[in-house]
Amino acid sequence: MSGDLLERPLVLTSRGARLAGMLHESKSRKLVVMCHGFMGNKIENKRLFVDAARVFAESGFCVLRFDFYGSGDSQGDFADSLITTNIANLSDVLNWARNEGYERIAVLGLSMGAATAILTCADTQVDALVAWSAVPDMKKLFTSYLENFHEIVKKNDWFEYEGWQIKKEFWEDAA
Repeated sequence: MSGDLLERPLVLTSRGARLAGMLHESKSRKLVVMCHGFMGNKIENKRLFVDAARVFAESGFCVLRFDFYGSGDSQGDFADSLITTNIANLSDVLNWARNEGYERIAVLGLSMGAATAILTCADTQVDALVAWSAVPDMKKLFTSYLENFHEIVKKNDWFEYEGWQIKKEFWEDAA
């Protein structure tokens, strides 16, 4: 990492909850906002977001990686997260970026973060949108995770998937 690039923790507020972020600063007023995937966080698997953010910063962009509500270091429980909450979180992050004076804003999302970015940017002006492995159909995704997904959702208010508690409201909201 170049000596004149700074990485600093950042705490943002969205709908009364604290969101944890990491801001990679450069001299530019161009910002890339990175949105992690389902069960992910601002670091992502094998530090994908850390490495990408550093490359973007060395290329002259500021970069904000942040954890959605209930993920990573952000406030809340993962079990209480919803896609609509993620959309609200990203909208609040974009408002923060505009208030900070960033002149150009790009949003990069991975997997469900890409779906969240697409849904958010449909109603919010940004200069660029990048979707890595976007989730095009939530119902297909959920049924690919669990063979008997529909029976589980009908019979249970929640279930556990890879150690994460997932409530029925999440699936209904996402679908």
